[in-house]
Amino acid sequence: MIFALSGIILSIFFVFLTLKINGLLKLSLESTKKIIEESLLTTNEGFDVINNTLLEADESFELMDKSLEDIGTTLENLTPFLESTSTIIGDDFSIIIEDAQVSLDSAAEGSQLIHATLSLLASIPFIDLDYQPEVPLHTGLENLSNNLEFTG
Repeated sequence: MIFALSGIILSIFFVFLTLKINGLLKLSLESTKKIIEESLLTTNEGFDVINNTLLEADESFELMDKSLEDIGTTLENLTPFLESTSTIIGDDFSIIIEDAQVSLDSAAEGSQLIHATLSLLASIPFIDLDYQPEVPLHTGLENLSNNLEFTG
């Protein structure tokens, strides 16, 4: 009888202990859930900021690419102008050609850096930058500079 009574008392004690532990575990899990939810919200906000920044950078690079294309077109159209001007200028034309070649070479070096930057950004998958020019601007500028050598 003592063992049976002891067993009942121990059973009641463990039932209350289990209920107490269950309550503590529930509070702990609710707290953990809240922390995880807040972390996910903060992470999502961070990704939104990164996405907006990348979209703005993409727009800036598109504008820069368009500007460089316009510069390239302008410089390509410079050759016929210089050729027609050579008949007017005479001997000074070779000096002008040399100066134009130096300018074109400098512009080619600068545009090569921009081309490398745009190519690097285009290789990052989540930026979604489509940069694959048929002829990079620096190559066109170098070709134009080389063509001026034959003219001069």
